Amino acid sequence: MARQKQFQEKADALAEQARIEREDYMNQIQKQKQIELQERKVEEDKKQALVDHSYKIRGQISNNESLKKQDRLDYLEEGRKVREKIDNERQKIKDIQVAKIEDLKEAGIDNKYLYELQKKTVSF
Repeated sequence: MARQKQFQEKADALAEQARIEREDYMNQIQKQKQIELQERKVEEDKKQALVDHSYKIRGQISNNESLKKQDRLDYLEEGRKVREKIDNERQKIKDIQVAKIEDLKEAGIDNKYLYELQKKTVSF
C-alpha cells in the first residue's frame, strides 16, 4: 500500500508537472502569438504610412504640375493680349493714316504728293 501510495503520489506529481508544463507551453504560445500580432500591426502601420506618404507626394506633384501648366497658360494668354494690343494700336494708326490721306484728298492734294504718305508703315 505504501508503495502504491508512493506510486500514486509520483504519478500525481508527474501529472501536475505535465499540467504546469502544458500551461507554461500554452502561455508561451499565446505570448508568441501576441508578439507576432503586434509585429504584424506595426508592419501594416508602416505600410499604410508609406502608402499615405506616396499619395501625399503624388498629390503634391499633381498640384505642382497643375500650377506650372496654369502659369504657362497665363504666360501665353498675357502674350496673346500683348500681341492683340499691338495689333490694335497698328490698326488704329493705320486708320488714322487712311483718314488723313482721305482728308488730304478731299482738300485737293494731288496723289503724287500723297504717295510717300501712303507707303509709310509704322513699326514697333
